[in-house]
Amino acid sequence: MPAKEIYFPFSAPRAEQEQLLRDVMRCLVEKKHLIAQAPTGLGKTVATMAPAISYALEHHKTVFFLTPKIAQHAIALEVVQSMAEKFSLPLRATDLVGKKYMCSDAVLSTIEFEGFYELCARRIRNENCPYYANAIGFEKRQKSVASLYQEQLLQQVGVAPSHHEVKQKSVSFKSAG
Repeated sequence: MPAKEIYFPFSAPRAEQEQLLRDVMRCLVEKKHLIAQAPTGLGKTVATMAPAISYALEHHKTVFFLTPKIAQHAIALEVVQSMAEKFSLPLRATDLVGKKYMCSDAVLSTIEFEGFYELCARRIRNENCPYYANAIGFEKRQKSVASLYQEQLLQQVGVAPSHHEVKQKSVSFKSAG
C-alpha cells in the first residue's frame, strides 16, 4: 500500500516531477526496480527521495541514496533537512564516503590512496592512531568512551550533516561530560 502522505518539501511538485513521484511510489509498493532518466535540473533527487522516505517512515524502513559525486550528496542532504523541518519528521541522514576522505589526520589524509590505506592499516594494527582510538577504541575502556563520544556527537550534528560537517565536528568535538 502506498504511503498515506508523500512529504514533499516544496509547495508542490512541478509537472515534470509528478510522473516520477508516482513511478517511484508504485515501484516501492510493488517491490520493483526503477531506472529513470531525466534531464539535469528536473528535480530527480527530491522526486525520488520524497516518496521513498515517506514510504520508509510508514513501513519502518531505511533509505539508502547513492550518488556518483560528493557534490551531489549535498542535494540529497538538503532534501532530508527540508523534509524534517517542514513536516517535523524524525529523520537522520548523512553521506558516506571513503575512509581517506573522513581521515582526521592532516598528514595521513594527504597521502596518495594506496599509501594511505597501507599506512592507516599499520597505524590501527599498532594501536597508534589517536583518531581511531577516539572514534572506535582499541581496548574496552576506550570503546566505552568512544561510544559515549559518538552519542554526544550525534546530538551536536543535527538532522542531515554532510561528511565534511561530521569530520569537522569530530576534530573539534568537546565532550559534554
